[in-house]
Amino acid sequence: MKKNFLALSAVAALTATSIFPTFASAEEQENDYHVIQESSALTIEELLTNYQILDASFVESVYTVTYERNGELHTVVYDGNSGNVTIDGLIQSGLTYEYNSELAVPTQNDSTKNSIPINYSNDQGGGSSAVKPGYKYVGTIKGNTEKAKNAAALASALAGAIPGLGWGKSCVIIMTGYNASELIPSAYYTYQLYEKGFMTKDWYQYTSTRFYEDSERTKPMGPWWTSEVQKINLPNS
Repeated sequence: MKKNFLALSAVAALTATSIFPTFASAEEQENDYHVIQESSALTIEELLTNYQILDASFVESVYTVTYERNGELHTVVYDGNSGNVTIDGLIQSGLTYEYNSELAVPTQNDSTKNSIPINYSNDQGGGSSAVKPGYKYVGTIKGNTEKAKNAAALASALAGAIPGLGWGKSCVIIMTGYNASELIPSAYYTYQLYEKGFMTKDWYQYTSTRFYEDSERTKPMGPWWTSEVQKINLPNS
């Protein structure tokens, strides 16, 4: 199976400029600088939640997305050649983007494209479903979550980190195996991203996600979950 490693992120840092007091020592200045870096970190989650996609392209295994808010621009580069993901030129860590060519084999027409079975579960019960008609595989993203105080807290975090709709308490209970009020430890996830209508007024995405207890992803916490479809709004769309 051929795999090309692209991009993605989970914890990204943007450097911030600051003027330090003239009486501060070099060590104090260095410490202050690190604090500013941490407090001003910009994440993929923030971009997905608070910014709008202005432009996107995919050229020779490099996927580039530019986000905008009130004239402020940030560019994310998913480099399938180096495996690095950058925000404004800074390499990200914590997430990988893997392209599985076996999931991207097209069929004869759009209505049956990429009709590869995906196991999933939702609030109405589990089952097996083909890729939604007209959608194509974009890539597989792997990362991890911080521990969450309960299912509702984790569902809220997922809503900002993983494309698609329908991230609720019920789906987290199914995906992790933890009850609604239980503390959920840090976990590792894998999700497959699908889309149609790339860079048009009818651009839609959804994901299929699974949680694991270990970073090697050999110990599933629960079944796959397929999100609801989410529309990606472009400027003037």
